[in-house]
Amino acid sequence: MSNFLAIASVTETLRQLLDAAVRNTVAGASATAVRPAQTGTSGGQPSLGVNLFLYQITPNAAYRNMDLPMRRGDGSLSSRPQAAIDLHYLFTFYGQDGQLEPQRILGRVLQIMHAQPLLSRDQIRNTITSVSYLADSNLAEQVESVKFSPLPLSLEELSKLWSVFFQSTYVLSVAYQGTVVLIEADDLPQDPLPVRERRVRVIPFQTPVIEDLLPIVCQTGDVLTISGQHLRSDAVQISFDGQAAMPPATISDQTLTIKLPANLQAGIRQVRVIQAVDFKTGTGEPHTVFKSNIMAFALAPTIAVTNPPGVGGAVTLKAGDTLTLSVQPPIAPKQDVRLLLNRIGVPLASRVAGSAALDQLQFTIPAEFSPGTYFVRLEVDGAQSQLLPKADPNNNRTPTDPPQGYTGPKVTITQ
Repeated sequence: MSNFLAIASVTETLRQLLDAAVRNTVAGASATAVRPAQTGTSGGQPSLGVNLFLYQITPNAAYRNMDLPMRRGDGSLSSRPQAAIDLHYLFTFYGQDGQLEPQRILGRVLQIMHAQPLLSRDQIRNTITSVSYLADSNLAEQVESVKFSPLPLSLEELSKLWSVFFQSTYVLSVAYQGTVVLIEADDLPQDPLPVRERRVRVIPFQTPVIEDLLPIVCQTGDVLTISGQHLRSDAVQISFDGQAAMPPATISDQTLTIKLPANLQAGIRQVRVIQAVDFKTGTGEPHTVFKSNIMAFALAPTIAVTNPPGVGGAVTLKAGDTLTLSVQPPIAPKQDVRLLLNRIGVPLASRVAGSAALDQLQFTIPAEFSPGTYFVRLEVDGAQSQLLPKADPNNNRTPTDPPQGYTGPKVTITQ
C-alpha cells in the first residue's frame, strides 16, 4: 500500500517520464504539471511542450468493495483503511502550429504511453529521490503498479472540460486514466496474539427450537416445562427476559424443566434456551453458539385479601372503603397494576416515583360502586391472578380440564 503522497508521486513520475521524451523530440520542449491558464492570463504551462493536469479522481470499481470491515464492535481498528482511486489526466500540447510542434509532441507522447503504459518501481524511486517533498512516499512498494490507458472523450466532454473547468481557449489535448492508486491510513490496527494451538470441533448446526410451554400460566415457584427440538447441548442455560441465564433442572433433547426464580416479576415474561459448546481447550467458559426462539408465558401474581381479613370466602366492605391486598412477587414501581372486581377495573393509588417494590397494595372502592358480591383478581402487566376453582366431589377432574366454577377470592360491596 502507499501513503497520502501517492497521488503527487504518480503525477511527478509521469511528468519526468514525458519531460525526458519530449526533450529529444523538439528542441526546447519540456513537460509541466500545472493548471491550464484561463483566457487572458499567463499560466505556468510551457510555450513549447506538454502539460499534464489531474482534473478528476474516481473510486476504482474493482477495489472499492474489497476493503474488509475496518472496525470491531468496540470501535477499535481490525484492519488498516484503504482508499482505491483512479486518476484522470488531461495532456495538453503547445508549440508553433505552423511547424506542427504540438502534433509532433503529441505523437511522441502517445508512442511513449502506449509502449510503456505503467510506471515502474525504479522510475518511482528515482522520482522520490530527486524531489525532496516526496521523500516519504512509498508508492514504489504498492502491490499494484499504476497503469495508464487513453480515455475516449467526446467532443461534448472536451467542450465542457475547457469552457467550464478551465475557461480557456482550447488547445490540442488527450486524456488518460491512471489505475489503481491504493492509499492506506496511518492508523495501525490492534493485532491479536498469534494462535498457539488450534483445536477444531465439528458439530451439527442444530438450533434449539421451543415449541410449547407448560403451564402457560404460572405462579412463583412453579416448575416450567419447555418442550421442543434439539434442546440438549454441552452447556444449556435458560434466560428469562434476556437476563442472566440459569441451568435447567432436567435436560433431554425434547424437554427441559426449570423452577421459576423467585425474583421474576409478575406479567408476560419471555423465555429462551441458550446453548454453549465446550471446545475442550481447558480454559475459559464454553462459548455461546446457539439461541432458540423466544416464547412468552404469563407469570400470575398470587394475592390474599388482608384488609378486611379473609381469603377464599366473601369479605364485606362498604363503597368508599380501602381494600388491601398482599401480593407475591412484589410489584415493581413501573409495572402496570389494576384491581378487577368481576369485569370492573379499579386503579391502584398513585405510587411515589422510584419507590421500592410493594408487596401490599391498596385500592379505594369508588363511592358509586354497585352493591354486590365480586370475584377479586389482580392484573399485573397483562397477567391476572388465578381464582380458586371449586372442588370436584367425584375427583374426576384432571389438571387440564377447565374448572366448573370458582370459590374466591370474593368481596361483598355494601352501601
